[in-house]
Amino acid sequence: MEEKQTARTFSTFREVAIIDPVETVAKEGWVKWGIDNLYGQFLWSLYVNSPIHGGIVNSKNTFISGAGLKYEGAENWDEINKNGRSKYTLDELVEMYSLDQEVINGYYIKCVYDSLNEKWQLEHLDFELIRPNESGTKYYYSENWATSRQNEKTKFKEYTSFFNRTSETKECVLFIKEKSRQFILETKKLTSGHYPIPLYSGGIDAILTDIEINFFRLSEVVNGYKGGTLISLNNGIPESEEQAEKIVYDLKLNATDKRKQGGVSVTFSDGKDREPSIIQLNGNDLDKRYESTEIGLSKKIFISHSVINPKMFGYIQDNSMFSQDLENDFKLFNRTYVKKRQKNIADSLNYVLSQLNGMTGEISFNEYELFDKAEVIPTTPVALKLTAEDNENKILDLFVSCGRPKSEVKILKSNEFTNQTDEEIIEGFFKDKFAVNDNQNQILSMLSNSESYDAIVKALDMKPVEVSKIIIGLQNNGYLDGGNITDKGLQEIVNREQISVVYSYEKRPNAPDLVKGGSSRPFCKTLVQMDKVYTREEIDNISSAVNRDVWSYRGGWYHNPDTNINTPSCRHFWKQNVIFI
Repeated sequence: MEEKQTARTFSTFREVAIIDPVETVAKEGWVKWGIDNLYGQFLWSLYVNSPIHGGIVNSKNTFISGAGLKYEGAENWDEINKNGRSKYTLDELVEMYSLDQEVINGYYIKCVYDSLNEKWQLEHLDFELIRPNESGTKYYYSENWATSRQNEKTKFKEYTSFFNRTSETKECVLFIKEKSRQFILETKKLTSGHYPIPLYSGGIDAILTDIEINFFRLSEVVNGYKGGTLISLNNGIPESEEQAEKIVYDLKLNATDKRKQGGVSVTFSDGKDREPSIIQLNGNDLDKRYESTEIGLSKKIFISHSVINPKMFGYIQDNSMFSQDLENDFKLFNRTYVKKRQKNIADSLNYVLSQLNGMTGEISFNEYELFDKAEVIPTTPVALKLTAEDNENKILDLFVSCGRPKSEVKILKSNEFTNQTDEEIIEGFFKDKFAVNDNQNQILSMLSNSESYDAIVKALDMKPVEVSKIIIGLQNNGYLDGGNITDKGLQEIVNREQISVVYSYEKRPNAPDLVKGGSSRPFCKTLVQMDKVYTREEIDNISSAVNRDVWSYRGGWYHNPDTNINTPSCRHFWKQNVIFI
């Protein structure tokens, strides 16, 4: 008797490949990057294919290198920047170095000796085309790392390390990178630190998902639907497992290739009851599901990039979890992220050019301005000339039109107004502030930049117990509070570019209370209630406009009931404040 066939079900799913930065040494001598030696190309593809990730990287590169370089030294900067007979100036090269630094957390500087000028010039090497040897003494260039057969066809070339060059060396390579910490990969292998780990590495899964969603939306537009279905073939059960797998494979090949998704399906059958049936497992509402997923993805990508305000990167959507103060957020991002990346590149240029060409000056970066200064509303009041008889309301109008809320600034030190210039006040601040040693200062600086405990231990090259003792000491002395840096601690690590001087109008600490029924003048009452701070220039301009020395005259004559003495000022005074900007 013929055995009755029963239906069998074959399920197939697209497999998500785990792409790990595995590092193994090839027999030819170079360190392979990734299982297929193409991890560098993978990172570059993330930049190319994800609009959010690529846009963030491009914006970071603009903030870092967009304003160009500057130079302090005796040499001719135009000649240095020209970079010999290279195709690229240093200004153009740092854009390339900066882009690679944001994509892989490192970059390659190629140094070429020009025999004609007897000078070295700098070049750029694409990071995805370079592999170092295990000791870092050699670097290998290839335009096709998909093959182990490297030759003229792949334009294979070997370079000497910058640190292993000799008097005969004409070309060498310096690899600037952040060394990665060792961790376990999905393959249960350990990383070995030959290649850096991108700062956004925690967001790679979100970036990959963002890329897939973009392909989904493309297929929706082109074809109207995407795979998410159950296909039932009703014309019999395959005779063997191999035959069934081949049918499934052929369907999968056409249904899941992201550049072939959707389209028209053609089937053949010898009767209505034997035609394939196609059932939508989830309806065709994937677009709605993806839409809600996208919002969470974008936030994860921004967080992985240390972005504190997506508007800086031209992204305006649901930013409820991010700050809305664009100008101050950019200043913070510039101070905590951009300057650190700029210093990395500037330090490498200064080191290389001083070693190779004997440059004695110092290269640094111009600061990128997010806002056009011409578009910013001036805080300095218009110098409208008033007569001495004009009432105080007009003076107050000038104070209302300038300054900024005191709550918006972080005050590091305050004193009563003196005749010192702002520069002298800042100079005095720095003379008084140094009370911690180098290790303590470095710990405070790293904590202010939200560096981890492990990163601090590594940077100081000390035992964890020694670092812990220093942190406890800083805590006991008021420089730290629960691991967070205090205002006292902040005073120890700021530099001149991070502080300025502003002035506030306040009641004197030693001024007696008003007599019963007494009241402050409207000028003083209004100015104190506004609780603002002003620059020296703003107050000087107001004094000039009203023909009155606002610094000393202030609210008018004051009768001190304790001393029975009249003074040509009041019970309030101007306070000078050193602030963190």
